Amino acid sequence: MAPPEAAASWTNGSAAVPRGADARRSLRDAGLRVTEQRLRVFEALQKSARPMSHPEMVALLPQDGMDRTTVYRILMDLTERGLAHRRDLGDHVWRFDLRGPDARRHEQNHPHFSCTECGALECLPVDAVTLSPAMAARSTAEIHVRGRCARCAS
Repeated sequence: MAPPEAAASWTNGSAAVPRGADARRSLRDAGLRVTEQRLRVFEALQKSARPMSHPEMVALLPQDGMDRTTVYRILMDLTERGLAHRRDLGDHVWRFDLRGPDARRHEQNHPHFSCTECGALECLPVDAVTLSPAMAARSTAEIHVRGRCARCAS
């Protein structure tokens, strides 16, 4: 059986890069042991265009050898080691996303919109909301806009 990193690859220009090369490096740099389960969770967050809740992650990931508790522990490990961010967008549901401005990651500091009818969550552009000078001077500000999405409003 091939080692996990040789199981699949993607192309980076002209050279093939082993599956999970970025994820493996990030996990190791954070002091976490690289396991297949951690790779799956990390890569799912990497591919996600929006913050994901624990139940969404569980539904998305294959269940072979990974139960709800394992997924939750991995999400918390990633958060505690500074690789992920845990957010409550006002609906008392924790959502997780990777930290960092990399194009494949969910950028940390921008507003979010959630639909009050269907629960859809969207990332808004950084300049979609303008803060007052007093608010902009704060080191941390999370902006969450609620309303009806275009689909529910029509």
